[in-house]
Amino acid sequence: FFSALIFFSIAFFNSYFKIVLPTNEPTQITDFTHIKTEKYYNILKNDVDLRKTLVNSTALIQDIGYITLCTMWIAKGSNYKPLIAFSLFYLFKLINSLSFSFEYIQGYIWETPDYHSLTYPMNQESNFFFTYLIGLNFLLFLFLNEFKYGPSNIIGLTCLFNTIFQFALFVCMRSCYIIDVGSSLLCAHYFYYLSEDLDPYLQGIYSISNVKIEDIKLIRELEREEEIIQNIENEEHCKIGHDDVFMHRSKLKDKLKEEDSN
Repeated sequence: FFSALIFFSIAFFNSYFKIVLPTNEPTQITDFTHIKTEKYYNILKNDVDLRKTLVNSTALIQDIGYITLCTMWIAKGSNYKPLIAFSLFYLFKLINSLSFSFEYIQGYIWETPDYHSLTYPMNQESNFFFTYLIGLNFLLFLFLNEFKYGPSNIIGLTCLFNTIFQFALFVCMRSCYIIDVGSSLLCAHYFYYLSEDLDPYLQGIYSISNVKIEDIKLIRELEREEEIIQNIENEEHCKIGHDDVFMHRSKLKDKLKEEDSN
């Protein structure tokens, strides 16, 4: 009851007091982060070598993360989640780019990398709605963090740092608006979880064995339960049902193997 009351109160106060709505009609596009970062913009504008070094650094980190994810996925991947998430993410960006375009921001000083990057565009790039490079970095962090392998987790955390670094760099170089950064992170996060829902269907279509979609979902749920229990064991140093979950999962896999052989 209280949750519903708070929900309707927020909607009422917003419509009555215009909390999240502008009180005056905007006359132009204004990004206050550009105003706040004017000092750093002037530094980057006047120092070409620094600007190129920062762009090359963030591009290199993103390329390393992309190569690492591709390698880990080929070697240890057991699902199509990265393929689904990245495909939908780029498709959504393409639809937006073909449907609407902004003029470049006044003072645009974005640079392309000095080497042929795998993930960075090699021409003048408009990063407006949305800044897909930041979303790409965030997806790399999310997927690399799934692999229980030290080096890939370290590179994943580096991609997370690179996401924050790119955000500051793009804003300071007038490559995008702040809203482009937020929408990119939201889209990346959404497509990451959407890929988890769509993956069982893709595995059901392209899997060599005749594994049912319901069985794939059940295995996923059991894997999540096992991961939660392992986290509890690490935090509280106790064993709660780990063997039971492992036993049920083993039985299910044996059952799937028998159905496949038949």
